[in-house]
Amino acid sequence: MELLYTLGEKLEQMGEYSEAAINYHNILKINSDTRFSELANFNLVKIKLIDGNTEPLITYLNENPDSENLSSGFKLLTRHFRKEENIDMEVKIYNQWISNFPNDSNVLNSYAWRMSELEIDLEKALKLATKAVALSASDPMGQAMLLDTEAEVLWKLGRINEAIESIEKAIKINPEDNYYQSQKEKFQNSLNIQPEA
Repeated sequence: MELLYTLGEKLEQMGEYSEAAINYHNILKINSDTRFSELANFNLVKIKLIDGNTEPLITYLNENPDSENLSSGFKLLTRHFRKEENIDMEVKIYNQWISNFPNDSNVLNSYAWRMSELEIDLEKALKLATKAVALSASDPMGQAMLLDTEAEVLWKLGRINEAIESIEKAIKINPEDNYYQSQKEKFQNSLNIQPEA
C-alpha cells in the first residue's frame, strides 16, 4: 500500500496524473479502510480539481469533516476559485474553512488578508484577524505577521491610527523586517490623503 501510494505521489509530482490516479484506484481496490486509502481518495479529488472539476473535492470535504486533509482541501479550493476569478465561490469556501477551523490562527489570517484584498466583509475580517493575533501569543514572530494583517484590515477600514498602532507592535517584535516598516510608511502617508474615519 505504502509503495503504491508513494509511486502515485511521484507520478503526480511529475504531472502524470492519469497514471497516478491508476495507483490511487488500486489502493482503494486493495483496501478502502486504511490511512493510505484516505490519502488516495483525497489525491484523486485533487487530480480532478486540476482538470477544473471542483465538485468531487467539495463533496469530499462535506462528506469527510474529520479528514486530516480538510484544511488542505479548503485551501486548494480557495486558490482554484481565486485563479478562476470566481469571488462568490471563493468567499463561500473561505467561510466554510473558517467555520471548520475557528481557532486556527493561520486559517483566520488567510481569510482576513484575502478579505482585505477583496475589500469584502472587512468588519468580520478584523474580528478574525484580532482573534488570530490573540491565539498566536506564544509565537512572537508568527504574531508579527498576524499583526500586519490586522493592521492592513484596519487601514482598509479607514482606521489609520489603529493600523499604525498594530504595525508598530509587529515592528517591535521584528524591527529588522523592512516590509513592516514600509507598511507603517504606507499607513502614515495615507493620513495626509484621507481623513481618519
